[in-house]
Amino acid sequence: MLVNYLIIAYRNLLRHKVFSAITISGLAISMSAFLLIWQYVYFEKSYDSFHEQGQYLYRIDRITEKNGEKLNEGNQTALAHGPALKEDLSEVADFCRLHPAYGETIVSYENHNYKEHNLYYVDASFLQMFTFPLLKGDKNAVLGEHNSLIISESTAKKYFREQDPIGKTLTIHDLGGKHLYMVKGIFADVPANTALTEDVHDKKNIKFDFLLSNHEITQLNFYRNDPWEWTNFITFVHLHPWADPATVQTKLNLLGKKYTSKGMAKAGLEVKNFLKPVLQIHTHAHINLVTGVSTLSETGKTIVYLSIIALFILGIGYINYINLSTARAMERAKEVGIRKVVGASRMQLIKQFLLDAILISAIAFVVAITTVQLALPYYKRFTGKAIPSIWQYGPEFWGMLAMVFILGAILSGV
Repeated sequence: MLVNYLIIAYRNLLRHKVFSAITISGLAISMSAFLLIWQYVYFEKSYDSFHEQGQYLYRIDRITEKNGEKLNEGNQTALAHGPALKEDLSEVADFCRLHPAYGETIVSYENHNYKEHNLYYVDASFLQMFTFPLLKGDKNAVLGEHNSLIISESTAKKYFREQDPIGKTLTIHDLGGKHLYMVKGIFADVPANTALTEDVHDKKNIKFDFLLSNHEITQLNFYRNDPWEWTNFITFVHLHPWADPATVQTKLNLLGKKYTSKGMAKAGLEVKNFLKPVLQIHTHAHINLVTGVSTLSETGKTIVYLSIIALFILGIGYINYINLSTARAMERAKEVGIRKVVGASRMQLIKQFLLDAILISAIAFVVAITTVQLALPYYKRFTGKAIPSIWQYGPEFWGMLAMVFILGAILSGV
């Protein structure tokens, strides 16, 4: 019976070529716009979702106040923050600190010098907390030794061509001099959808290519003299699975004065720290885990607006299809009358009309996917985002699309 319905629906398409072309084109255009916008939205929401322990990872953000008034905010913390958090809070399983290299850094290998902007000094726990696949080397050891570093796959090709980089030495011109670092590992290029270094105000997010052991930078005199004074580190904590983030935040609120340097306290300043879930760094400006109140970032607001626009465009496409179908109501009425005369039931007629709508939606969907794939290179340049091909998305993305389009086809068919 289903095959018979399909044959009839197909014949209806061929019999009314102009109507079919107009309805399919209208739906395909609206679906194409929907898919392009939805891909952008889905990509923006996917930031840092690839970390295996992502639900337990938090960044320490801070607000500096004077007499109860906010002076500034950011994600910069002191050298001592990480160790202090692990010591004071039993819920903290581990911590990791990132420290950017100071400005433009010269990296040398043999007789070649390169200007780099994407170097970070990190704790040895970095690769245990975050999921950045190591292609060569032991993630439990590569950053544990003094003067060791790991580099991205593309950086390895840039510096060493076809040679094996492991054991090779790079000269890093930073920290007031030249320092030799041995390559201990190679990690896969950092995905575009990560926002670990993204600041509250400055949305610039550096995709690191060099990760250096942080022993040398933590030994600088101005850090050792007062480990709370200089706030140049980005600190992350890994909470135990049993830990309640709201409870941790409540405890953190009570540690404000302890985590304020003597110099800042003397100036009447107080630092307040906040846990920000790594999974929400890109989409939220502020999150209060105690009250549950959160504020969307500009990116988060854009995602909401674009989602509404995408659904509106798709809805307009289906409304246009319904209007065109209504215009043919008199012609279809004759068809319905003849079918009733020959014994067709009401349910059979409903199934036929539904199948007509689903077939048109399916053809429009195929046209839309083809259009989106052809337009993707231009769309990526337009948005400045490394949006993947639609075929690279997982079952969740496709399931959501299937639900939206089937629902639209059923509503328009009814």
